[in-house]
Amino acid sequence: MSDVDSLPEFSEDEEVAEITEEVADDGKKKKKEKVKIDPPLMNRPTTPDDFERYEPTPFQLVVACNDLPNGDGFRSLSDPCAILYMKDQPTEKWFEVGRTERIKDNLNPEFAKRIDVDFFEQEEDDCKIEVYDWNKNYTDLKKHTFLGMWKGPFSALCKGGDFFNKELQMMNKDGTGFNKKKAPSTIRMGALPVSGNAVIFQMKFEAVGIDKASRSGKTDAYMEMAISTENEDEYITFHRTEVIKKTTDPKWARFQLTANQLSAELADRHLKITVNHWSKKGPKEIGCCTTSFGELRSRKEAGEDIEFVLINKEKQTGKKADKYTNSGTVKLVSLKRKNARVKKQQKERAAAPAEEAPETAPEGPCGGAQTLEIPELMDDAEPAAEEEPAAEEEASDEAED
Repeated sequence: MSDVDSLPEFSEDEEVAEITEEVADDGKKKKKEKVKIDPPLMNRPTTPDDFERYEPTPFQLVVACNDLPNGDGFRSLSDPCAILYMKDQPTEKWFEVGRTERIKDNLNPEFAKRIDVDFFEQEEDDCKIEVYDWNKNYTDLKKHTFLGMWKGPFSALCKGGDFFNKELQMMNKDGTGFNKKKAPSTIRMGALPVSGNAVIFQMKFEAVGIDKASRSGKTDAYMEMAISTENEDEYITFHRTEVIKKTTDPKWARFQLTANQLSAELADRHLKITVNHWSKKGPKEIGCCTTSFGELRSRKEAGEDIEFVLINKEKQTGKKADKYTNSGTVKLVSLKRKNARVKKQQKERAAAPAEEAPETAPEGPCGGAQTLEIPELMDDAEPAAEEEPAAEEEASDEAED
């Protein structure tokens, strides 16, 4: 089971599937429930011919929330998802830029998926972020529980802006009051400039002997990776694995990240690796360790086996601290550096002179920010289950790049 679900796309319009009749066991006809089907994502509106639009600057928006309302009652917690909207200046229409993943059973989500944004600095930059408790049984947005929103200028969220990475109060749907009666929820956002997407890193992790976190004696384990900011005590989560159920020795699937996500050019940034147990009552930390991406690369190039001890600070300082040693180990199985494959269409755009470009370029689901997606590997013939290659092969990859 994965704690990150793929989300359906939606728009302001709705299409309703036809209602078909079925025959029940007693011979009576019964009607199927109406199923809401959402049309495609709301793209940025087409730019009018008489409006001069300059080249946008690509950003990635990071979102985290605290103390969200619980939309699921007493049995479980909210499954939040954040959606970014921006207002198009020439048409005065709101459109959806993108959304985060859905995180199950969590009132304090740190979304790992960043939202790609094409930011036009010369234009008005009104934006709003709405957070919903996502019900996977419905695709109609109206069926999901609204948890809160924030509205303001996108430029204030960019690095160096007034609201960059600050806790802001969340409002109700119409923006007339707080989203909660006693005290509002808070949201923290930061828009980071995009660079380093031409290089990607493929990684694979596993853990051994982690603590048991359930009555059955097993753990539903997943791993999170977070990078430090300018403030060494502050981290931004940028990747979350799938959940491996009922095990104390999880082996997570291979994944790939861009150099931009890893802040690979900043060798001094701390990298925190945390193993958690997933439950309907919220995540429970098994243990964590701290390293840096520079350390991982240098040790891998040297052919070392890379293992880190997981430490749970509560157990380390708790009543049974004298008996506590660690909460297991996490191992980096493989790390490979690859050049991103540039799509043919992107190459043609880059080579074409500006005056020959079409007046209205084709736009993607994130307002045209197509180059920000994690691209394929150059070596896409490699099987996903392949074991770690030899150290000399990895070193040759580095030399080629």
